[in-house]
Amino acid sequence: MEYRAAPARVGESPQPPAAGDAVSAAVSDAASDSGDSSPEVLGEGPRHGALLLPKAEDWALLESPYMTHWSNKRHVTNGDPRARRESDKPDWRMRERLRTVAAALVMCLNIGVDPPDVSKTNPSSKLICWMDPESLEPSKALAAIGRNLQVQFETLSMKTRYKQYLDPIVEDTKRFCNNLRRTAKDERVLFYYNGFGVPKPTPGGEIWVFNRAYTQYIPLTLYDLQTWLGSPCIYVWDASASGNIVNTFKRISQSNYEEAAKAAAAKGRTIPPLSPDGIVIDANGEPQFPLRESIHLAACAADEILPMNPDLPADLFTCCLTSPIEIALRWFVLQNPLPSSLNVEMVMNIPGRLQDRRTPLGELNWILTAVTDTIAWTVLPRAIFRRFFRDDLMVAALLRNFLLAERIMRCYHCTPTSYPKLPPTYNHPLWDSWDLAVDQCLAQLPTLLAKEQARVDAAAGGPPVPQHLAEFEYTHSTFFSEQLKAFEVWLSQGDVSRRSGRRRVARSMRGDTEADHDEYDDDDEVRLEHDPPMQLPIVLQVLLSQVHRLRALILLSQFLDLGPWAVNLALSIGIFPYVLKLLQSPAADLKPVLIYIWARILAVDRSCQVDLLRDNGYVYFANVLSPFAGSGGTWAPSAALPLPNISEHRAMCAFILSVFCQDFPAGQEACLETDAMEACLEHLEDDDYLLRQWSALCLAHLWDMNDVGKARAIAMDAHGKLCCLLSDASPEVRAAMLYALGVLIGASGSAADAEARAPRAVSIGTGSLTGLAPAKQRSLEIGIGVAVLSSGSDCSPLVRKELVVVLSTLVLNYQGFFALAAYMYYAREREHSAAIDENDTLGDMRMRNEREEQLLSGVFSQVLEAEDLSSEDIANVPAILAIYVMLLDLAADAHPEVRNLACTVIDHITALLFEAGALAARGSALAHLDRTTLSHRSVINTRVGVREPQAEPHSPSAPRISMSSIARTVMSLKPKSSPADTPHMSGSFVLATPMNEREDYLPPYAPGSQGAPPSAETPDKTSTVAQLQRILESPAASANTITQVLAGLVAADLRRLRQRSAGDDEDGDEALAADARPDVPANARLATALPLRSRLLAWCSEYYTEPQMRAAEADEPGSRQYNRQTWTQQRCARQISEAAEQAVNADRERWTQRLGAIHTSAPPTLFAFREYDTHLVVASGEDTVSVYDWEERRLLSSFSNGNRYGSRITSLAFVNEEVDALLLTGSADGDVRIYRRYARAPSSTRQRGPELVSAFRALPDLVRSKYPSGLIVDWQQVGGRLVAAGDAQYIRVWDAHRELCIADLPTHTQSCATSLACDRTVGHLIMAGFGDGSIGVYDQRNPPASSLVRLWEEHDSWVQQVHLQRFGDRELLSASMSGDVRLWDIRASTSISSTNISMSLRAPFSAAAVHDRIPVFASVSAPYLAGSTYAQSVQMARLEDLAPLGHSIQRTLHNPLVHSQTYRHRDHDRMEPPSPYSPATGMVALHPHYPVLAYGGPDTTIELMRHPQR
Repeated sequence: MEYRAAPARVGESPQPPAAGDAVSAAVSDAASDSGDSSPEVLGEGPRHGALLLPKAEDWALLESPYMTHWSNKRHVTNGDPRARRESDKPDWRMRERLRTVAAALVMCLNIGVDPPDVSKTNPSSKLICWMDPESLEPSKALAAIGRNLQVQFETLSMKTRYKQYLDPIVEDTKRFCNNLRRTAKDERVLFYYNGFGVPKPTPGGEIWVFNRAYTQYIPLTLYDLQTWLGSPCIYVWDASASGNIVNTFKRISQSNYEEAAKAAAAKGRTIPPLSPDGIVIDANGEPQFPLRESIHLAACAADEILPMNPDLPADLFTCCLTSPIEIALRWFVLQNPLPSSLNVEMVMNIPGRLQDRRTPLGELNWILTAVTDTIAWTVLPRAIFRRFFRDDLMVAALLRNFLLAERIMRCYHCTPTSYPKLPPTYNHPLWDSWDLAVDQCLAQLPTLLAKEQARVDAAAGGPPVPQHLAEFEYTHSTFFSEQLKAFEVWLSQGDVSRRSGRRRVARSMRGDTEADHDEYDDDDEVRLEHDPPMQLPIVLQVLLSQVHRLRALILLSQFLDLGPWAVNLALSIGIFPYVLKLLQSPAADLKPVLIYIWARILAVDRSCQVDLLRDNGYVYFANVLSPFAGSGGTWAPSAALPLPNISEHRAMCAFILSVFCQDFPAGQEACLETDAMEACLEHLEDDDYLLRQWSALCLAHLWDMNDVGKARAIAMDAHGKLCCLLSDASPEVRAAMLYALGVLIGASGSAADAEARAPRAVSIGTGSLTGLAPAKQRSLEIGIGVAVLSSGSDCSPLVRKELVVVLSTLVLNYQGFFALAAYMYYAREREHSAAIDENDTLGDMRMRNEREEQLLSGVFSQVLEAEDLSSEDIANVPAILAIYVMLLDLAADAHPEVRNLACTVIDHITALLFEAGALAARGSALAHLDRTTLSHRSVINTRVGVREPQAEPHSPSAPRISMSSIARTVMSLKPKSSPADTPHMSGSFVLATPMNEREDYLPPYAPGSQGAPPSAETPDKTSTVAQLQRILESPAASANTITQVLAGLVAADLRRLRQRSAGDDEDGDEALAADARPDVPANARLATALPLRSRLLAWCSEYYTEPQMRAAEADEPGSRQYNRQTWTQQRCARQISEAAEQAVNADRERWTQRLGAIHTSAPPTLFAFREYDTHLVVASGEDTVSVYDWEERRLLSSFSNGNRYGSRITSLAFVNEEVDALLLTGSADGDVRIYRRYARAPSSTRQRGPELVSAFRALPDLVRSKYPSGLIVDWQQVGGRLVAAGDAQYIRVWDAHRELCIADLPTHTQSCATSLACDRTVGHLIMAGFGDGSIGVYDQRNPPASSLVRLWEEHDSWVQQVHLQRFGDRELLSASMSGDVRLWDIRASTSISSTNISMSLRAPFSAAAVHDRIPVFASVSAPYLAGSTYAQSVQMARLEDLAPLGHSIQRTLHNPLVHSQTYRHRDHDRMEPPSPYSPATGMVALHPHYPVLAYGGPDTTIELMRHPQR
């Protein structure tokens, strides 16, 4: 084919811009420096003068750090929330809790009589419960000891009911055990047993009590005791050889487990394994302890005797459990090897109260609690720690003190034992910190006691208190401040390990010896297990202190910032009750940190809604969010709140209230009583995008399924304010605005699992309390749908997905009206196609208008017979038709997820027409369709389905977007579709993209529905045609006219909406209920797919689960990303240096060194070198993209671009080339697609192929011509702008950061743009070549109407190439298909140099390329006949004078296709180009840095040449 100059213009050639125009003045001034703009007088300065030099306002951008584009989270995740790992799900709440409600304190002392099997030392320990039994009469001593014991236990738990049983007989023992269980019911019982006056427990686990006359010891078996007490119980055994009891209980438990396992096996079930230590391993492999199992604490092992040291109490184990501070201080003094003035009597008189943390005694008790709690947390598995230390107050206190008992009694050759067995902790390093704290306290004890004694003496009339004692103040321990410092060090320097210490302990407890296998994430990194800081439980204790509270909260917030795992750890420690109670604090300095902590908690666990409502905690955040002072509605200045970054903290408050209201009607009503809605509406105009985003999301959940909230919003014109922000600079904000509007008109804001948890009442549309007339309310909802249509051309797929959700809500509420619009559209398409065949388009328009008027008149006249119909409803039909057309456009979107969502909505409307009988109704425009071909791809030529030849082969791995809505709907009638026939044309390709992992398309007929029966008896009954025939033969389908069918659908809408207005919404969520839809056949029902459910809130909420307080991973020296970026920068600098060395003399000598050849699967239509890598990207066929390593000449990956049938890839570009490069492709259908990891081939293992980052319509309004160019793009990295042109009358400029169109520059020509070149340093100037031979220079700083600052018209044919050098002399070169090559200076009105390269090629010119660093350009010829074969030539030439570098290089074409008779002489000896969007039959490309050349032709071979190296 031949491309000639197209003289068509829009009026006359543009005149030079006015002198007042800034950019035009710059061009004129640059030319006037020499007195003229002719090439002869441009002077000797740099090319283009100062026009390409940055101005003062440009330096801020040029000096800023390298900015990457299309690399934000929304591009990596496609706006889809990540699946939560099981380890990140909150499990800190105890599903079942037990309390120790009753306790039996059994003491078998028999004072005065020693048991026969124990020989006491002399001297021996005497104290029992801190008193000497011999100091009183035996009868009185026993009662006093019992009272003391009860007092000691009451310090552990005051809520437990205690009962003393002193020297009990066997009959009394049975009675009080039974009564104890009867009183406790299902709660836990404490059984304490002191056997100092009876024989040791037997190896069979028998303990001893007395007979009625106290003349004999009566054995009591453990089995009998368990039978009487039942379970759950906690047993405390303080007797020698008490380990026998624990061993017996283990044997009983193992026997019971074996019996249960046999019974389960007989029924075909299995039960979790039980370890010998009493730990059960659950299905996830985590150790657990059964809730209702008994716990045993024994003083020593089976072969050990209790210590008899006279310096210690006889009941040392009991004292450790019930009086830990007294025994710990006494033991500390006894263990001190150095001389000291302290003695055991002094430490027993330490001043203070246990409950007062400001006193020495209370402080030590506080520290000991923190130490033992932390030791337990570091050695126990999480689930067991929560069960023992966060469930029952009594159990937690006994087990904490058991750790102390183990440490102390091991020094006296006793080993306390327990069931379940706890890991040894006596040598834990944290005990050293406890010893230091004790030492600091006891060092002050003599002075404290002396001061107390002096005060007593002075009060009794003695001498006054000495001055040195009066001035002495107790110095509090540095324990907590030191631990906070250690925690702070961990936060700043903490590391992760693949196998934490806790995991090792967990494996040891469950006997797991298998090696762990490394897990990998999506980035092929090892999933590391975090080793949490030891000090975390101590931070919980510090919150009790006002002195350290603020610092602890700040450190805690930094820890929670690490991610969900940190939040779960903090919650499992027990942090929640404390931060909940702190919301009642009026302290202003706590507000910022509390807001941050609560945002992190609710981002992980939203079950805290009930707690916030119960304690009115939500008011705390509503007050911070409010910009008003008091109730007058006046503004409160930001300085009134002592918050840094107040907008950010208010955004957190909006997030907290959003989560608080989601799926929680009680919380929603509570928030509506505050001024949260007014505050959010005010914050929509805030400068902080995060506050704008979360204000909109909070608004959505304030009125989600709430008629009161919706009525209040409409009264405040909330929808108007939201619509005004649909062009916000932030894509996240625009998506949030659409989300809020969608929820306002009836979309669901519920979470994915909300319906399974708690069904909610449905609010149809804008609700029933708006106070508007029904017609006005319907017009309002349709008006909102029309207002959001501008988002259909948004660059961000995130925004377009939300748009589909909004429109799906309108379709559900007005499905009858949309069915009418769909029928009108299909009828219009049919008539338009018939008119084109008859070549009578004007007559078609007149007849179409008449038919539509008749149709609407007939439909609405019948509707008026049954329902109230206003003129506003009739006026809404064009708006609904516009919305339907937008849905059709979205159903052909370039992004698979947007496309699938829109196809779901469109197919639902089409299926609704089917069910109503539109296919068989009399007078239907759809009646002409052949029943046997309805499921073909090209049923009707709509925007969704593009007609394509049936003979065109398709690769199964690369389905095309060509199936129409009717075809998909009919295909979904099949009982079970095969993968090849699935209606889910998610299209893309071989790419394993993140969005393709989800099935977003929902067919209108769900499997198993009446429309698609689940089983098949015979093939004819289950075929698509048979199912369709059943619908066509239904009574409703054959008896009605098309006007009756459509009128019934519209009337059903009005009836349902009228019920909404009357407050009756029982059938609101049943859009196709039989009682509301009598016109629909009873034997077919549609799947419940509408409204679509947005996942925007879940995706946005992930922001508060990601680290915000520390630098990004890529900015952390030593991180993987940092090292990779550093290596990349060094590699880029090294390659530029190497390329400069290799380019010496490259502009003076021929490039004759052949590197080899690359063989492609199809003739290439386009290829491009990557700047800093050995990648050569080749476009071939219709949509195939192949990536080659040009040094090794091997294929790296190949995938389908997914553009629509009949189009081609017409542009290639690279984004972020200096870091992780993205591949940008532009196709002739106007779509741009951007890929990451484009060079990674998919494998059969876990490696995925290229991933789609974004896709959008760069040129929505294409004007097709006889010689189209498709879509031509150029990328400007510094400014982040994408320039798009082609088959359109304008040049569109996109901002990649905002993902918005920022300018439409008129081309002032009717010819298509064929080539683009931008100034990539600053990016203000755009050079465009056109099909008519003209070249325009545009300046983006000008208003669009005056953006054209220079127009050259010296070429006489299609401009194949316009290129502005990025480096060097910045030469601007153009080449046309006639072989005319010209150099330009933007200041000049004519070219400064020209030549015809066809003479050097000795053949017709085909394509050209310019090197960005070396002053040379290359041109390649079209294939030409050389004897009996075809050949192709390539010619190198200098830029300074356009002179060729020696002779051209010729190569022979070898592809048999080239020599076939059908391909050889199609059009005057000119070969057919590989692409219909370019006249070039040969392609050429130059590497941006290296002296490397690639060129090829229609023989599927790409030759690689380079400048010879010396």
